[in-house]
Amino acid sequence: MIKTKDKILQVPKSEKSFLRFLAYLLILILFGNSITFSQNSGIKSAAKIQMGAGKYSEAIDLLNKHISSEPRDAEGYAFRAECYDNTNQHYKAILDWEKSTKLDHGNQTLQNNLAQSKSILHKNLEAKIKGHEREIAIDPSASENYLAIGKAYKQMENYQNAEEYYDKYLSQVQETSPDEILRYAEILAKNNQIKKGEKILKEYADKYPDDWRLQSRYGYFLMWNGKYKSAKKSFDSALEMKPYFKEAQDGMDVVSRKAYVTQSNPIPRVKEYPIDRYYRLLKKDPNNDKMRLKLADELIKTDRIEEAYNQYQILSFFNPDTQEFEILLDDFYEYRDSVYHYRIKGLQEKLLKSPKDKKSVLKLAEYYRLLEEYQNGVLTFENYFQFVPDENDPNLLLEYAKALAWNREFDQSFKLLDDLIKKLPKNLDYILFRAQLSVWEERDLDMAEAYIDEVLAARPNNVDAMITKASLLGMKNEFDSAQSYVERVKTIDPMNFDVIILQSTLEFRKLRAEEDEQYQILEKGRKLVLVGECDSALVFYEEYLAQARPNNLIKKEYGDIQFCAEKYDDSLATYNAVLMDGYMYEAELQRGKLYYAIGDSINAVNTFRGLVKAEPYEFQPWLYLGDSYVKVEEYDSALAVYDTLLTWDLDSTENIMVEQRIAWIPPSGFGGVVSSFPYALGIAPVVQYYSDNLSFQFTKIGARLDVGIFKYLMLGVSFYEHITKANIDNLSQSTL
Repeated sequence: MIKTKDKILQVPKSEKSFLRFLAYLLILILFGNSITFSQNSGIKSAAKIQMGAGKYSEAIDLLNKHISSEPRDAEGYAFRAECYDNTNQHYKAILDWEKSTKLDHGNQTLQNNLAQSKSILHKNLEAKIKGHEREIAIDPSASENYLAIGKAYKQMENYQNAEEYYDKYLSQVQETSPDEILRYAEILAKNNQIKKGEKILKEYADKYPDDWRLQSRYGYFLMWNGKYKSAKKSFDSALEMKPYFKEAQDGMDVVSRKAYVTQSNPIPRVKEYPIDRYYRLLKKDPNNDKMRLKLADELIKTDRIEEAYNQYQILSFFNPDTQEFEILLDDFYEYRDSVYHYRIKGLQEKLLKSPKDKKSVLKLAEYYRLLEEYQNGVLTFENYFQFVPDENDPNLLLEYAKALAWNREFDQSFKLLDDLIKKLPKNLDYILFRAQLSVWEERDLDMAEAYIDEVLAARPNNVDAMITKASLLGMKNEFDSAQSYVERVKTIDPMNFDVIILQSTLEFRKLRAEEDEQYQILEKGRKLVLVGECDSALVFYEEYLAQARPNNLIKKEYGDIQFCAEKYDDSLATYNAVLMDGYMYEAELQRGKLYYAIGDSINAVNTFRGLVKAEPYEFQPWLYLGDSYVKVEEYDSALAVYDTLLTWDLDSTENIMVEQRIAWIPPSGFGGVVSSFPYALGIAPVVQYYSDNLSFQFTKIGARLDVGIFKYLMLGVSFYEHITKANIDNLSQSTL
């Protein structure tokens, strides 16, 4: 008996009838295939008509559908590439031309079209680069031009130049966005600058600890540098923030070697299938890339797409310099994507005819989960519930609750689970997932612990329950108890991937708890610094440094406290140690201030000169450079620095500081004489008056003026007028 879409065919027993049956069956098969072929060719023909009419956007929409159903059709990619070229989307066109040439290797026309698209794109990007170079010539400080050139070179796949201009861009900005760092990391990976990439990603992962993308990408660079334990911690950190972030999950799979433990040894005297054989051999020789490619091929043949996808990821991750594996991964990702979307389309059509088909609903939701289209997964269930509002199948409702959780609709997921637990209080699957969700979201932890204990009482060897219990204990910093559950799981399933993640999580939490305890010591020191007790604070800083592995920011802070406590030699040694690891503006500034404070004027001048060059828009290096020039009595240089600062847009406090320093500079040269003349000025008025009883009067009026020419030279001048009056008659009588 053979099933077709609508009928069941009984196989006749007679030979003649049997031949008629085969002919009928062949006609059905050919007819079914012709329908599918005609539909696909019809879409492509419709796209060609739209292209002929110049409606390239509409043609692209049609070709997207065609390619999703026929991912191996070189002509479909070629048509879409032509549409992209005609809408000036040359970068996308190149990707499609490359796909078409891979599928049709001997087609010279496709090769020529690919070369032409690349030529056009490169000319456009070169023109863009020249435009930004002109902008740089006008204003070299405009950092956005360096960034634009770096992006253009990246599109041209000129990764060496792209790295150069990204470096120039980053040297001009204090920090940039995580998105730009992620692009920069891609360039560094292409150039095999793994150590450099690790360093820059660490810096930005510390600056943006809540960005799971940076944490995940940092994990890859650590992994490529062979630092698997640290890589696990980074992937774990990313997954803590976004539990289902595919990139981090894939990285965790690789560093945990999850893909190597998917098959047990075959049973003796039983036929060993190729897939089992390849898995067995790879467990012994995990670096055998040729064997892994064969395994991937066999997995594809048996429609085990996700396992094959894992194998391509492993090949790409462990061979970052081999472009062949990267191309294989990209091609398979597109193939996987197109297959799943094609199957989704079929399931959607099936559900349109039979919207109550529960099996199709569950399968459709699964494909959406694999494609990380979580919103569509939720909508699939919600559409089903419109037709079956009273659905009470525990398995389906549990999957719906999970879909809500994957889509981060936690409140709805919690509510659904709580309602189901009320209706089915003995359903341990509901209770377990409710506890797991509480632990993931860190809410209702007391309830979660009660639920987990209930599950463990009924299922003491349940791995998921023990993992959840250990996670919960880890949150409470009960690490020994948590580790005991981990060890129990390892005895049951030593290679369980979730246990590997949990172990990393516990180690991370334990380390963080220790760091928090150490941080409290540091805080005690900081409180003393705030009240000016730097000597007392040093004890706490030294205790913290002895226990922790501080970064350079903390070390620089320790140098500041030594400076404050007047431990100048110790402070200088600390700053020097920090700057040995690389340039840090704050540490270099403090070292310059220290040189100034201890009277090492030459080193102070040199330090602040370097800072002014490196940080031309910072106020303090300029101010201290002027002060250092004054200290070495280079007054003209100091005035030049202060005058430069007065051209800036200073606030009132900064302006007063600069003007005050100018006033303190002693005069020198002719300009100094002119600017300081007169050095001093004094005037002393004089008035004398005399008269007697014989009418004689004498008056003296005048003044003395003293002018300071220099500090030690003054000139004075006096002027007076005498006035005498008398009555001659009175004088004559007096004489007689």
